[in-house]
Amino acid sequence: MKRYKFLYVLMLIIYSVSFSQRQDYNFITGYDSFNPGSDSLIGTSLFSFDNETLSLKKFLVEANFRRSSSFISNPDGKLIYYTDGFRVWGEDHRLVPGLEELNRDNYFWNSSTGFNVAQQIIILPNEPYYNIVYTFFDKPVADTIIRPNILRSTLISKEGITTKIHHKDLNVDTNRYSFGMLTATRHANGRDWWLIAPLMYSPDLMVYIIENNKISLHHREKLDLPSASNGTGTTCFSPDGSVYASVNFYSIFKTGGILSLYDFDRCNGKIQNKKVALLTDWGGTSGLAFSSNNKYLYYNTTWSLFRINTSDSNLENNLIRIDSANAKVDDPFACVFGFMYLAPDGKIYMTSAGPLNCLSVIDYPDEDDISQIGWRRDGIRIPTYNARGLTNIPYIRLGPADGTECDSLGLNSFPLARFRFEIDTQNNGKVRFVNLSDYKPKQFTWSFDDGSFSSEKSPYKIYNTTGNYNVCLTAVNEFGSDKTCKSVDIILTNKSKDLNPINNNITVYYEKNAIRIIRKNNSISELLQLTISNISGQILYKSLIEEEKTLAQINSLISGIYFYQIFNTSKVLDIGKIVILKE
Repeated sequence: MKRYKFLYVLMLIIYSVSFSQRQDYNFITGYDSFNPGSDSLIGTSLFSFDNETLSLKKFLVEANFRRSSSFISNPDGKLIYYTDGFRVWGEDHRLVPGLEELNRDNYFWNSSTGFNVAQQIIILPNEPYYNIVYTFFDKPVADTIIRPNILRSTLISKEGITTKIHHKDLNVDTNRYSFGMLTATRHANGRDWWLIAPLMYSPDLMVYIIENNKISLHHREKLDLPSASNGTGTTCFSPDGSVYASVNFYSIFKTGGILSLYDFDRCNGKIQNKKVALLTDWGGTSGLAFSSNNKYLYYNTTWSLFRINTSDSNLENNLIRIDSANAKVDDPFACVFGFMYLAPDGKIYMTSAGPLNCLSVIDYPDEDDISQIGWRRDGIRIPTYNARGLTNIPYIRLGPADGTECDSLGLNSFPLARFRFEIDTQNNGKVRFVNLSDYKPKQFTWSFDDGSFSSEKSPYKIYNTTGNYNVCLTAVNEFGSDKTCKSVDIILTNKSKDLNPINNNITVYYEKNAIRIIRKNNSISELLQLTISNISGQILYKSLIEEEKTLAQINSLISGIYFYQIFNTSKVLDIGKIVILKE
């Protein structure tokens, strides 16, 4: 009996490794929540990717995520810990007892601002343990601005609703690390982590390994670069962990730096096969993000956005400029380009380098045709100001290197089926499905709930009848299969006969932060209901229409395209599209 219990527990562990990895589904941006004053845009905003669809809402917590922050959710996608570099909050959004002050003797420590250095801290999960890794800045040495740094670790575990602190501010290693630039990827065994920490005034990288929740130096990687870094820049790994990218500012260039790509071996941590591009377009802030298929690297300065095919041998000749910021160089409040992040919905989000609430988006970064990537400069207005901050978290859904000598734990990479969808704004029956499945699935089956199927990776589907469809995706690899389903609401705006609309008696239009509904001549006396959905078919707003003239307040909806539906107890009376534009 004990043997069967052991096998059951082992199966649960393997299942959780492969199927419930949503630890990156939430993060928060914003600042000055301590004293928001009369400005409604001051505060913090919660980004949530539940159901692989971004939702945004103002979410006040007394924190400042100016640059450095890291967030971690549980495997089911519930936010449980986050940090601004100096403190740690829990799932109740209160400071965790014992972690009200983190890295307290740091020279830059300031509870009201958070750590104002990008990629200075990172949370690495190994449920129920969480290793928080960060750098410590000592006081400046006389006659120099060099600050000797220490790499530190705080290890905690989640035990029910209680947080246990195993060690805090533990000194791991001493060196002259860069300002931030910490990044990590999974070890080839599928459990442990590799952590890369670049050095200041050196081209070398320090490679650390976190195994059994203990962090230790693995080796120092000596790189052949044109110059030593001055310690500022950005780094990231490709989602599959095979490529390490960094962009550094170098003092030998007046207005430039170096973008470098290396092959990374998740088995032994070795970095090799250097590709370098000398950069002349530099504005002080840089962002890096890979496409989810690992093929493209997106890079930006404060003023320009570029793309590189990672397989190209000559990066400089293949650096394609996508766009430039729509801003004046001397405007301190311009929506210029900041840091980038490949989110769980497969999109790349880019902050502004200034204290504003604009956010740019690349909807389809995997597309080969650069005109089809869905680039939206300043495409989203978030509820609160953001000062460059974006979460620093590794790509979570990366399993072991199956079949290699480092695949030593027997953690088979069962597929994880995930997808998002968008309804065409011009043809409301046309739906684009974007496959986000992980762990190298080889085959896909889509069921569209109307008797049709597809084996394409990311198909388009055209529905001809209004209705609710339960769309399912099954992903298959050599270890097994996984199935996920989502509800898709199709509302055809051509007033199909099956709707039997009587919209000649109802007028609907949008005014500032509200939708006005007017029943003409009070011809409809019964109680009606209004729903508003986004382009993914998700209902965001419901309200009863009880009077001849009704004003529905929709302050919570951000700029975008929405669909409304008015109905009684037996049928739909009116449908249509509204476009919300907020200043």
